[in-house]
Amino acid sequence: MASETAISTLTMPKPVDFPPLAGDPVSPESWKTLMAIMDAVAPSVQRADSLSSTSAENARASTVNLSNEDYQASLASLRQYAAPSEDGLKQQDLFEAYLAERPSENPVFETVLKNILSGIPPAKKRKLEMVLSLLGTRGGSLLLTGYVTPLSSLSISDRTKILHSWRTSALYALRGLFNTFTSVCKLVHARTSAYHSPLTGFPTIPPSWVANASFPYEFLDFSSSSSFTPNNKTGTIEIDTDIVIIGSGCGAGVVTHRLASTFGRNLRVLVLEKGRHFDASHFPLSQEVGLSSLMEGGGVIETEDGSITVTAGACFGGGGTVNWSASLQTQHFVRKEWAQDRKLPFFETEAFQACLD
Repeated sequence: MASETAISTLTMPKPVDFPPLAGDPVSPESWKTLMAIMDAVAPSVQRADSLSSTSAENARASTVNLSNEDYQASLASLRQYAAPSEDGLKQQDLFEAYLAERPSENPVFETVLKNILSGIPPAKKRKLEMVLSLLGTRGGSLLLTGYVTPLSSLSISDRTKILHSWRTSALYALRGLFNTFTSVCKLVHARTSAYHSPLTGFPTIPPSWVANASFPYEFLDFSSSSSFTPNNKTGTIEIDTDIVIIGSGCGAGVVTHRLASTFGRNLRVLVLEKGRHFDASHFPLSQEVGLSSLMEGGGVIETEDGSITVTAGACFGGGGTVNWSASLQTQHFVRKEWAQDRKLPFFETEAFQACLD
């Protein structure tokens, strides 16, 4: 862990890289189809009169071109959700750049999306590959979209019509496709857009950020040949311990603490955690890296029909690492109900308040 002196000199959180990918989550052709869908969910929007005659024809296939009246209406709608700005011209430029963004031209969008896809279960990944492969063929596209042309070759207008047809389809599977693709795209786009933060006023780093020291946890390095010697017959590393605890989240952390405080060094406890560890000097992580580094499945765990998305921590400390700074204190009337109506007096004590603080 970094020394106290080194930490005190930090003026911003330490940068965190994306987790390494084992390989591309889908084939190149399927990726092309997927990005064509992403471009339709979060399309590039421009004024028709802002395009030159030579570029208008090319832009029509990949850009939503609005009349000046409709474009201004879109800007007015966005301004309702933007942070106040004293520089109206600069904000106008940011709005126009935000509307003109296209997922397939944003490398960070593609990186985050690949990390999400790499974390989904193998069975679901195979289904995704199958659907994308079908959409890339004439026959498959006709079956799923009603167009004989592969989806990636269709105009943005036709791709938008397909999405709307899936949304209102009588077929459960097609509605599920719409929910999955739109949910993932909106999640990634909001976290990777270069203009989302300055327009909403949401700071990437709190103004009063101060680096704090972390507890000096000790981790076992299984990749070090000097620390562990693999079994000559099986090639596996063998560890002799009394108790193994899977995971390091709130539940596992309490159990580990109780065992350590009760038995001390008389009991050997090994905690296994698949996620990454970050000390206090790394927080807060950026929106894009945080999804891939702190959340199970890159922040996207869906129900079978794609209608509900669940966010779960998958790092050292589990959900506690993610939520400790984002959770609101339990309101007094709820605590009163638990203590008096449910006969759980602890929730009205100073001890419980200390836990919240």
